[in-house]
Amino acid sequence: MGRKNIYVRDEDEVIWQKAEQLAGKGAAESLSKMITDALKKEVERLEALQEVQKDGFERILLEYFDKNANRDVKKAFNGKWLVFEEHDEATDAGVLVSVALTQKGQLLYFWVWESSGDGGYDIYEDFEAMKNRAEEDNIGHNIISAVADELGEDYVEFLDI
Repeated sequence: MGRKNIYVRDEDEVIWQKAEQLAGKGAAESLSKMITDALKKEVERLEALQEVQKDGFERILLEYFDKNANRDVKKAFNGKWLVFEEHDEATDAGVLVSVALTQKGQLLYFWVWESSGDGGYDIYEDFEAMKNRAEEDNIGHNIISAVADELGEDYVEFLDI
C-alpha cells in the first residue's frame, strides 16, 4: 500500500481535526478512506465537467430588452448551452430561462419574458454558487437539476418538512 504525505495549511487544521474525530478508532485508515472517497467524487465531477467542455464552445449572443436602461441590449460570450429556453418552476410561466457554461467555467443564467422581451442575466462562479443562491435568486429545482445532470453534479432537492 502506497504512502502519501499531505501538507495541511494552518487555516485548514480545524477541519482536519474534526475529520479525525469523526473517523474515530483506527483514524488513520478511516481518515484515509474519507479522503479517498472525497477525491474520487471530486475526480468524477471534474471528469464530467471536462467531458462537457470537450464538446466545444461557440459564440453565444444574448438579445433582450433592458427595462432599466430602456433599450435593446446585445451581449456575447463564448460558451455552451446546458439548458435552453425552459420554463422555470420558480418563476411565472411566461418566462423562458436558459443556462450556459462559459468558457471560463462560470454559469450564466439568462431569462426573458415571452410577452415583452424584457430580460437579464446572472453569472455564477460555479455550480455550487448557483445552487446555493437558487432560492434567493428564484431559480427553480427543475433548472438546478437539469444543470446538475449536464455537469455530472449531485443534486438532491431538500424537502423542508
